[in-house]
Amino acid sequence: MRVLYRSVLGAVAPIVFSLSLAASAHAQVTADSGQNTWSLGTSQNGETPISQRLDFSDQVEGAHILLPLSDGARVFEIQSVSRAVLGDVSLVGEWVDADGTFHLTQGGAGLSGRIEIGNEIILLRPAGDGRVDLISATSSHFADMREEERLVVAQGRAIARASEQGVVPVVSHITPDFERRYGLATRLRAQDLVFAINEALALDGEAVRLELIAVRDADTGTGSEPGISFETVDGISAEVIVSAVLPSSRTVQVNDTATAFATVINAGAETATACGLQLTGSDPSGAFTYQTTSAANVPTGTANTVIDIAPGAAQSFVFGFTPSAVFEPGGDLPLEFFCSNRASAPITPGVNTLWFSASANPVPDIVAISEVGAGSGLNTVAGVVDIIDRQRNGAFVVATTNVGVTGNITVSAAPTNGNLPLTVRVCQTNPTTGACLSPTAASVSLSIAANDTPTFAVFVIGSVPIGHDPANNRIQVEFRENGNLRGATTVAVRTLMSAPVLPTVSFLYSDADVILPAHFRNGPVAAADNTPIDNAITNPGATLGRVLFYDRRLSANNTISCASCHSQATGFSDTTTFSAGFEGGLTGRHSPGLSNARYYSRGNFFWDERADTLEDQVLMPIQDSVEMGLTLEEAVSKVAAEDFYGPLFTAAFGDSEVTSDRMSRAMAQFVRAMTSADSPFDQALADGPLGSQAFRANFSESEFLGLQLFMPVPGSDIQDVGCGACHNTLAHISDDIHNIGLDLVDTDEGAGNGEFKSPSLRNVGVRTHFMHDGRFTTLADVIDHYNTGVNDNPNVDQRLRNGPNPQILNLSDEESAALEAFLHTLTDNAFLTDPRFSDPFVD
Repeated sequence: MRVLYRSVLGAVAPIVFSLSLAASAHAQVTADSGQNTWSLGTSQNGETPISQRLDFSDQVEGAHILLPLSDGARVFEIQSVSRAVLGDVSLVGEWVDADGTFHLTQGGAGLSGRIEIGNEIILLRPAGDGRVDLISATSSHFADMREEERLVVAQGRAIARASEQGVVPVVSHITPDFERRYGLATRLRAQDLVFAINEALALDGEAVRLELIAVRDADTGTGSEPGISFETVDGISAEVIVSAVLPSSRTVQVNDTATAFATVINAGAETATACGLQLTGSDPSGAFTYQTTSAANVPTGTANTVIDIAPGAAQSFVFGFTPSAVFEPGGDLPLEFFCSNRASAPITPGVNTLWFSASANPVPDIVAISEVGAGSGLNTVAGVVDIIDRQRNGAFVVATTNVGVTGNITVSAAPTNGNLPLTVRVCQTNPTTGACLSPTAASVSLSIAANDTPTFAVFVIGSVPIGHDPANNRIQVEFRENGNLRGATTVAVRTLMSAPVLPTVSFLYSDADVILPAHFRNGPVAAADNTPIDNAITNPGATLGRVLFYDRRLSANNTISCASCHSQATGFSDTTTFSAGFEGGLTGRHSPGLSNARYYSRGNFFWDERADTLEDQVLMPIQDSVEMGLTLEEAVSKVAAEDFYGPLFTAAFGDSEVTSDRMSRAMAQFVRAMTSADSPFDQALADGPLGSQAFRANFSESEFLGLQLFMPVPGSDIQDVGCGACHNTLAHISDDIHNIGLDLVDTDEGAGNGEFKSPSLRNVGVRTHFMHDGRFTTLADVIDHYNTGVNDNPNVDQRLRNGPNPQILNLSDEESAALEAFLHTLTDNAFLTDPRFSDPFVD
């Protein structure tokens, strides 16, 4: 069994939550995120609850929670989201329009916390049946809970005063009376009280905070108040234990026992002592027991007895819960996996949780186990579904046994993180052949009799790369009867990065093998070549550079490559105003085209020329915290870990060693090889000199007029408007940095004084955005700027002035259209489709 865990939350899109606080004794909690709605309980009118958990993440920060109180709705903004070691999620925020704050904690038991509006305080506490109790200042419980908080905060301050600065791990001790009062929400209340302690410590200016790592029963005879106490853990180890549970759900009748298996792994280098399982609460009502098992899942030792686990070893357990009362619609049992000298195992829903419900009548109980087929080659790692990046799909199978009664069941599957861009479909299969019995669909309905063992296939389709984040990026398969959960299983999902597909005979990139037209091999274009003497283009070097340029491994979560922001179809520019990085953040400037980057004579790169060479530039996006998010050391390590890179580095540099310098040189070779020299304009030059009859025969009347307006043409009596003064070689790339009067006052200093370099105009006709900030979306917009839109910026280039004033070209509509028509003659369709520059990771 592979244990997958993570102690922090991953990223999802912002969500707007709604917490209905009406005058009734209970509240329903819902959250709306586009097409997804989650509910933590049922309203008093009997509305059917949805059993999904709210899917919190750090991306929720900045989203809003709507609190419709009895005297009007309030909107609160989420300021921070965090997950505790024990798996509970905390949200902290403030009232948008006035003085008010909230702190909410979610766990398997539901929701707990506190809302403050001015001097009014409302406490939230799970009601034990999926609903939320609202404890106002007029409630008899309110004073008791506030007094409990006061006593615990005083105790927490004492712990802090005796501790060094930093994070202090603490264990809570819970009396039976405390468990009776809070039931299944015992751990939630403990987390709330730790939050209150830390809030008080922050107000005191103390540089210390407490972190709850375990919940323990107190001696039954203490009778202590307030019923909960905290103490530090002497000799607590930073080493971890992790755990997993199978199956992930059970639904039984009251007085029947639900059993499941768990595995605890000691991931540390020292023995983990006195390890076992417990429930951190007295609800649902019933009896909990656990026992160690052998490798054959046969119980061993004595029930409810802790055990030591050797370093790197695993111990399996069987545990059971026998409910003595109805527990519907159900929820995660508050399991805790503990050792005396370790922090308790982090809780990850679907990995080491058990969804449980108890009904008054017999119900279906679907024990479901997912299998990804790692041993048979269906996927590569146990417990993880691979979406092959070239095929855009993945699959896994689910085996079931109904250990309950007959029921009409609907089977469906979906990402646990509703914002993952995935489509999931299911089918029932022939258990012998594995073939679908009917076409795949969003859901499958069937009758499952007692002891039936139907099997299913699940297909996951996604074109956007999914990072390997097993705690958050998961697929859950659910079995429901009339909306009630009767079984579930989850697997992690990721995009599996494939090896490149390269031609048997290498593509040609070197100057010796690629014959460029004469106007590129001689004259001003050749003189502008910025290729350094020690990094000439070679076929194996540019081949390696091509693979690196397209490899998404060079981002922190395998989602972004250089090509993600530089698309071949648009001349290696981006189709969006700003480019999205590996976590969805946007770049501060538009991604420019890379056509003919080799022929920028100044040799500096980026709009502001902050990179001295192309070799420097190609490494900087990898290290950018928004774009790709790796250190160079991490990038080198990821590349070196892939077997296919060894022969590529050997071919390019003589041996398989991976270094950032070699990566830099190879990618620079590939970018310099992106010479665009086969446009209609180039074809015209091949037929005759600029302006000759043979040259002119390649153009329409409008295109040739546009050329004459763009630059001086021998024999023409039309005065050009000066475009060629800056785009001054036949590679049509800027001669220098310029302020072109985009704004009256510069909002981006660029290279200084609002000056920017510009990319080559080759393939400008297929780009979708123009200028460093992508403000223009058509060539007509660009031409109109130079025609009438140049601002009187004090730093504007003198070539864009007419005396003391900005130039006004006074182009007619016909002339503007002609200039645009000429620019389209610089489109090199052969370059835009050249397989030498295509993605090697796509068949």
